[in-house]
Amino acid sequence: MARIYRETDNKILLHLRNGESVVDASRNFSRRERDHARALAEEVGARVLVVYVDAPEALVRQRWSANRETPARRDVSNRGFEEIIAAMDPPRRTRRRWFSITMIVSPTGWLSMQRSWET
Repeated sequence: MARIYRETDNKILLHLRNGESVVDASRNFSRRERDHARALAEEVGARVLVVYVDAPEALVRQRWSANRETPARRDVSNRGFEEIIAAMDPPRRTRRRWFSITMIVSPTGWLSMQRSWET
């Protein structure tokens, strides 16, 4: 796993150095992972935007199960799903969050999709 993360980090840095924005939805479930994403961004003068989507665990499990019947997304194994649930470490302890995306934004500007969130 460490080798895959190193390769991902190298690709993220390559894109950022080329002035491109990056969306990394493959990890960042823990504070340590999000801090690592921030450190990568700082290396090249980029900014990080972390987006959390709140959803009750029961709903997440329901959608995960439904996806197996009608695959709209890549399947996550039982073990992988449980590891993700266990690894979630939201910034605030008052609420449980079940899904995260970390966007590392290039030094040249924000992602164009941010505008759609602001409207």
